[in-house]
Amino acid sequence: MICLLDIESFDALLAHPVAGGSWEGVVIEQLIAAMPRWRPAFLRTGNGAEADLVMERGQRRLLFEIKLSKAPQPSRGFYELIDDLRPESATVVAPVDGPYEQRRGVWAMGLSDAPARWGEGAASG
Repeated sequence: MICLLDIESFDALLAHPVAGGSWEGVVIEQLIAAMPRWRPAFLRTGNGAEADLVMERGQRRLLFEIKLSKAPQPSRGFYELIDDLRPESATVVAPVDGPYEQRRGVWAMGLSDAPARWGEGAASG
């Protein structure tokens, strides 16, 4: 039994209002720690398009959207940012079973896969 917040099952934890924000915080912390030479930022435009995390290093830019869902669906605004900014990579970090291309140029992957792809030890990093 999970005692905090009177959560009694994993399903109840996933449905709790604090779960998504907590997951987002953990993912952001892990990505920033794995990419110490990259500059992190949050981006939201005046029309509401948003990326949970933008990592920049020189002229390189990576966009991350973070979803606590086994079937993550980024917002239309995230795709608008991809079209406007033309990042090197756009990644949806979610508790999925393995990396897959969600849409051309947009990859969904788990938290354990994302730092391995973009961390300092990665070939492209």
